Amino acid sequence: MKKMLTFVIAVISLCGLFTILKSDNAYAATNRLLEKDKVYYYDLDGDGTKEKIYYQTHVSAKDNEFFDSVSLFINDKNVYTKKLTDVWASYKVIDFDTSDKTIELNFQIGSYSYTLDYSSFQRWNGKEITEFETSSNKALMYGRGYRFKNVKGNGRFHIIVDTPYALPIGCFYADIPLQLKGDKIVPATGTYKLVESSKKYMYTVKKNMKVYKTASKKSKNKFTLKKGDKLRIIKIKPAKNVAKRPQGKYGLDKRDNGFAYVKTKTGKTGWIFFSKKMSSWGKKTLFKKVPGWG
Repeated sequence: MKKMLTFVIAVISLCGLFTILKSDNAYAATNRLLEKDKVYYYDLDGDGTKEKIYYQTHVSAKDNEFFDSVSLFINDKNVYTKKLTDVWASYKVIDFDTSDKTIELNFQIGSYSYTLDYSSFQRWNGKEITEFETSSNKALMYGRGYRFKNVKGNGRFHIIVDTPYALPIGCFYADIPLQLKGDKIVPATGTYKLVESSKKYMYTVKKNMKVYKTASKKSKNKFTLKKGDKLRIIKIKPAKNVAKRPQGKYGLDKRDNGFAYVKTKTGKTGWIFFSKKMSSWGKKTLFKKVPGWG
C-alpha cells in the first residue's frame, strides 16, 4: 500500500511538472485575441505584476450601427483612445520576443467587409501606452485586416493578408513573414506563399507564357505554357517587398512587375513573369478567370 501511494504521488508530481512546463510554453507563444468589454490579466511591462486589461467602443450618437471611438483601459485607467467612425475593432495580446520581458498589443480598426482603416502595435511601459509601429509602415498597411501566424517569441512572425499586391492574378491570400527589430517591424523576405483557398485555385492560361528556372527573365527558359494549360500559384516574388511596394491614391496598391512560382496540372514547375501592364480583369489578362471577392 505504501509503495502504491508513493507511486501515485510520483505520478501526480510528474503531471504537475508537465502542466507547469506546458503553461510556460503557452506563455512563450502568447497570441490571444481579446473580446470587447472582457477583463484579462497580463504582465505587459515585465515587472512581475499582471495588469488588468480591457477595451471598449463608444457607440456613435448619430448612428448606433457605428462606433466613433475605441478606448483601451489598463488597471481601470483609460490609457489610449482612437477616434474613428467604424464597425469593428480588435485588440490582441501578442509576445513577439520573449527575451525582452514585455508583451505587445496589436490594435486594428475597420469597416464592412473587414476593410482596415488603421492598425498599430503598442507597448505599456508602466505609465503610458506608446505606439511603436502603425499602418503608416507599408509592411502593415493593407486593404483588409490581417491575422497572425507562427508567433514563437523569437522576434519573427507571419501575418495572413488579403491581396497585398496588385498582381494580375485576382484576389488571393498571402503569408507575409515579418520580423521585429527593436521598434521596427520589417519584412523577413521578399517572397510570399499563397495560402488557404488561394494555394488550391487552378488558373487557366489565356496566352502562351515562358516559364523560367529562377525569378529572373535572364534565367533559363524551362518550358512554355500554352493557351489552355492549367496551373496553381505556389508563391509570388514582386519587384519590391511589402514595405516598399508602390501605392497610388486612396492607399490602393499600384500595379508592379513580379514573378510567381507555379506548378502545372501535369506537375511541371518554374517561374512566370508578371508585367505591370497586365491586369486581373479587362482586356490585358493572363488567365481566363481569376478569383475575386468584395
